[in-house]
Amino acid sequence: MKEIDNETFIEVYNQFSVSLLKNAYKKNDNEIISPLSLYNALAVLGNGAAGKTRKQIEEVLGLKIEEINRYMYDMEMNRSEWDAAPYFKINALWFNTAYGLELKEDFKKNVNYYYENGIEEYDFKDGSGLANKANNWAADNTENTIDHVIDAEDVDSNTAFLIMNALVTGDKWMFQFDPNDTRSEVFHTYKGEEKLVDMMHQTFYGYWHDDKSQGFAKVLENDTHFIGILPNEGIDVYDFIKQLDYDTILNYVYKNVTYTKNYREGGDWGCKYDEYYTNLSFPKFIYEKEYDLNQVMADMGLADLFDYRNCDFSAMAQGDQKLIDAMQVDAISQKANIEVNEQEAKAAAVSVVRGGYGAGGCEVDKEYYMDVVFDRPFIFAFFDGELPLFIGVVSDIGVKAENITKLQNIIGVINIRKGPGTSYEKVSKSNKGDILFAFEKRENEGYTWYRIGEDQWIADDNGKWLKIISE
Repeated sequence: MKEIDNETFIEVYNQFSVSLLKNAYKKNDNEIISPLSLYNALAVLGNGAAGKTRKQIEEVLGLKIEEINRYMYDMEMNRSEWDAAPYFKINALWFNTAYGLELKEDFKKNVNYYYENGIEEYDFKDGSGLANKANNWAADNTENTIDHVIDAEDVDSNTAFLIMNALVTGDKWMFQFDPNDTRSEVFHTYKGEEKLVDMMHQTFYGYWHDDKSQGFAKVLENDTHFIGILPNEGIDVYDFIKQLDYDTILNYVYKNVTYTKNYREGGDWGCKYDEYYTNLSFPKFIYEKEYDLNQVMADMGLADLFDYRNCDFSAMAQGDQKLIDAMQVDAISQKANIEVNEQEAKAAAVSVVRGGYGAGGCEVDKEYYMDVVFDRPFIFAFFDGELPLFIGVVSDIGVKAENITKLQNIIGVINIRKGPGTSYEKVSKSNKGDILFAFEKRENEGYTWYRIGEDQWIADDNGKWLKIISE
């Protein structure tokens, strides 16, 4: 079979990625999902599918399984050395031999060769510790950030197989944020609440934008890009997602950046032009999200996977034909997490495809499943080249602003120090007009000192420097 080119794979994979986000998000929720992790798990499953089932998987993934196999293999072979790779992913498969079935050699050969898949075949009996195996495997392959993906009661002798994929990316920022510039500021949640977040600040060359959004792209030390997309004021983040396409996202990696414009005559060199910089304010955050993807996959075109009468996994197993005919997918899920701070941005995901046996003669119930200030809901993604590894939405972070004093600098430049006194080291400055939030107040040296962040204190001289807006 002719190998597919890079451009073709990127196009179909990114159609899958955007479609996954559009189908998986829930309003008001923070999201993080890995298209690449799920794509890998479904590709492994596709190698065991036949007939109409295989065709449906190929339609959702956008390519023939054989083409995906070849591309995934080549992509792995062309990546950097393991310890310098922009991400790592690994697959595993457990298959139940309790009823005399065994995996077909062609299936094992393909998944071992193309996906470096670790395969175990044994009698699960009542589960035989499968949940522990799966959870330990998840922890081992996500740097212990995801240590529980399946409950013991979810796997038993009626479990046919588990297919799992782990994906981890992230590294230190190439240009890190200065912790001394981090301070508490307001984040406006999707529900309209005001919450306080630790907001990082950095200025850099170039302005990323289009007609509906603005944002940034920052490089990590492992050469992946972390991008943030902030819909313009008045544009609902979920309405923005509905019209989102891959080109919009990719613009933030490579394209829609204004560095200079308005070239004109004049100046010592015979011409003048304008330069553009970004004053970025971006929140620190950390969270985890778990997805039951049965309904999402059904909506994307894979409803037949969950009904043994309509799916065909005869390319996976051999043995009692009645049992093979009863094989189906019971559940598809993913758990993912993200952490962003001054030093680094990192994410991990584990996708799980759990197979079982449908009950003959029973109905299967349908399961219903220029200042760029990121102070309101936004979208983010991790990219390796043109491939999104993770994509998500932040709609609600921070803590409620209780027992907080809101201040405004009304005089000019005021030093921010490590402690409540002039002998403490200067760590930053506040400018006239700045809005500040104080968590603690102390009197010292004839000044009123306000704590506005971790090891960050600012002084006021009897209301001459700082105006109290609210308490």
